[in-house]
Amino acid sequence: MQRRKNYEYYKEILERLKAYRLSWEISKAEMAKKLGIDRSLYSRIEKGTKAVTSEILIKMYKLGIDIDYLVTGIKSKHTELSSLFEKCEETKKSNFVNIIVAYMNVMLNNDVDKKLYCRKELEILHFNIDKKNGERDGTVWLCIREIHNYTQEQLRKVLDLNIKTYRKIEKGKTMPTLEILMNLYLELGYYPSLVQEIDSNCLLMINNAWMELAEDKQESMRNIAAKTLKELNRI
Repeated sequence: MQRRKNYEYYKEILERLKAYRLSWEISKAEMAKKLGIDRSLYSRIEKGTKAVTSEILIKMYKLGIDIDYLVTGIKSKHTELSSLFEKCEETKKSNFVNIIVAYMNVMLNNDVDKKLYCRKELEILHFNIDKKNGERDGTVWLCIREIHNYTQEQLRKVLDLNIKTYRKIEKGKTMPTLEILMNLYLELGYYPSLVQEIDSNCLLMINNAWMELAEDKQESMRNIAAKTLKELNRI
């Protein structure tokens, strides 16, 4: 039953991919050319008979396809934090996000009544930031296992993988396909940009967390973000 449900959901993902192509008013052959793959391969991808590899996903991202939206069907909401992010100088946007994530973590961890989901998601964002700064080792998959207190065997079952494939992913020897990212989202609720090696600003997750804050905490976060923007742009 679960596999059937996931299969039906995967067809919805492919419909969103097709919608991107149609919105650009290009043929399958033209889409394949943009992705640097054969037309027959792309055609099979849209039909669901060929896996979308991590390499192809990255190419899709570079074309302007929102991988988070492709998998989740949820478009990033434009909030006040989004507006502040857009005003940040391009070279300083990464620092802006890092600071906001750190403050958001503190606020959510101090609010015991809030959903665990956002706290876990922000914890992974924080892990990615620390790793980028050379302060953490391992992969994000190990971080996910630790958050859920899973063994490799338990997580590979969640993702419907054989153990060898999962171990390669956790060691960073191979990257997840679109189907694996779908299973990660459907079973644990995590967005693809948390685990994909793409230059995502993670605004979707930050905005979702911000909207779960109480009004007074939103005001505090808004002020912090505004001051952060001012300081970064002044440097």
